[in-house]
Amino acid sequence: SRMAYIAKLYNEEFHLLARSDIKTIADLANQKVNVDVRGGGTEITTTRLFNLLNIPIVTTNDDQGVALDKLRRGEIAALAFVTGRPAPIFRDLIGESNLHFLAVPLNPAVTAAYVPSRLTAEDYPALIPYNHPVDTIAVGAVLVVANLQPGSERYRNVVNFVDAFFTGFQSLLLPGHHPKWREVN
Repeated sequence: SRMAYIAKLYNEEFHLLARSDIKTIADLANQKVNVDVRGGGTEITTTRLFNLLNIPIVTTNDDQGVALDKLRRGEIAALAFVTGRPAPIFRDLIGESNLHFLAVPLNPAVTAAYVPSRLTAEDYPALIPYNHPVDTIAVGAVLVVANLQPGSERYRNVVNFVDAFFTGFQSLLLPGHHPKWREVN
């Protein structure tokens, strides 16, 4: 009752980037995995996923840029990030032969909780070989707002935003915007 649903937007993929010595997700048992900032969507998804897979991990909560530097230095085993593909932080990794994406096992427990997805060479040509996609999961992104008192200034602001969002939505499909907008129905 405190939130109002506006629209389902698109799916955001679970990215699990690891050092080259980590071959499978099971190799992360009892290893340090960065899960982004505390309380964020990546932390929630990563914690739930690893619980479903019965793989204990040691979580860290660094900003993704800091975590990537720690991953390169070997201070953490992997970094998790829930974001729409292609994510600039990964797309710009060129010449990083010591890093790769790990596949998520799509067992019944995982597929009951998440949408199966894939990362491809088209998404990350420097990290994923052609014809070797990486299985992963995705979570839906939705647009919600606080359920506000009708007639209040905040309510009018939300009404104006929703009107502008839906009437101007086509502009989000133009070049220069993230390709995920093309997935919105």
